[in-house]
Amino acid sequence: MDDVSLSSSESDQELEDIVEEVADSEPLSSPQKTDSSRMHAIEGATSDTGTAPENNVVDKEASSSPIDELDKESRELRTTLLGLPSGELSATGALRAKALMEAFVLPLVLEMNPVGTTTAQAKQQKPASRSLTSLIVSLARDRPMECVDAILVPSLTNATEDWEPSRFQCELISRVLRAGRDSLSPQAIAHFVEKILPTDADSRGVKWTDNTMPLLTTCLNRRPPLSGIVIARMADEIIDVLSPIKCNSMEKSMKFATLFNALVTKYGPQLKSASKVDPLIEAVPRLKTFMSKTINTSLKKLK
Repeated sequence: MDDVSLSSSESDQELEDIVEEVADSEPLSSPQKTDSSRMHAIEGATSDTGTAPENNVVDKEASSSPIDELDKESRELRTTLLGLPSGELSATGALRAKALMEAFVLPLVLEMNPVGTTTAQAKQQKPASRSLTSLIVSLARDRPMECVDAILVPSLTNATEDWEPSRFQCELISRVLRAGRDSLSPQAIAHFVEKILPTDADSRGVKWTDNTMPLLTTCLNRRPPLSGIVIARMADEIIDVLSPIKCNSMEKSMKFATLFNALVTKYGPQLKSASKVDPLIEAVPRLKTFMSKTINTSLKKLK
């Protein structure tokens, strides 16, 4: 396992310093703070003729965009994590990449919602920093499978029965899933869904909440190559939620209805092959949203 450790104590110290900078970075949803004096320096840096006045020197720091600085920080942390220049990232061993992500990136995500967090503490939680988000998006692009196994899945699942992912953790993962060309590949998304929705009843998956269900809907809308077993398991979860013996707010949840509709419209043929159409039709009347008729119509077309 020598290949899963950093080369020297100096590298370890450098990594710890950079990780601390990422953890303390400005949150995603916080407003961008602007130094008025620097703004005046930028505005007055050039005259109407395009030449710089003699007594007006532009601060070098003010001339660089905050986004450029954050992107630079993200690149530095990613390079340090994997021990190679960014262009050579794909040459890194999968085992080493996963171990380093688990050791240095996952703790930053888990700290956003520690186990045993009280309601009062939950209200004080903050969203992920821009640099942490940029880092994970970058890792998801370059090492998708390792990122899913080492960061995304552990962030959503926990052995503690009453624990559930926070809104900010789910927002972070949603940004990774919606990152355009830099988002996870269809194969990695399929792997992600399979991991958070176990195919056997004994293993724990992600708890379905108003924060986590949109993640599943986003995945289904990408139409990853999901197996019939996974589709059947998701259908069983929907049927279980809508069972008569379980009276909960999911019946009126638009996010649950949207997930239900995405499963039916994107994976109808697989639902039919798994013999889940009739059980789903029986469950639809217990869905108390305006989408129930649309879902029922789509299911009947599959018969």
